[in-house]
Amino acid sequence: LVDPPLAQTVSAVSNGTSVPEVLDGDPETLWREQPATLSDRLSQSLELRWPVPVLVGGLEIHWSDAGQSARDFDVYGWYDARWNRLGEVRNQAGDSYR
Repeated sequence: LVDPPLAQTVSAVSNGTSVPEVLDGDPETLWREQPATLSDRLSQSLELRWPVPVLVGGLEIHWSDAGQSARDFDVYGWYDARWNRLGEVRNQAGDSYR
């Protein structure tokens, strides 16, 4: 059994705008928002949407620049008709997270 490529089964959305570059598998493309205020920076989000419920076994994030990476972030999943925190990362350093 072979899993279909990620980009064929999931879409990426940030603040209501499609961001397909998140899933294209090309390290030369990237998603970056330019928030105007500190509160905008603190509320940035990226949502991955599948057409049907799926079990996600892990998360891997690569930042284009370690100096611009998120140090603290939370991961949420939608189930039981609400967002539930699945994990939190604090004091992350470097250009990737697994």
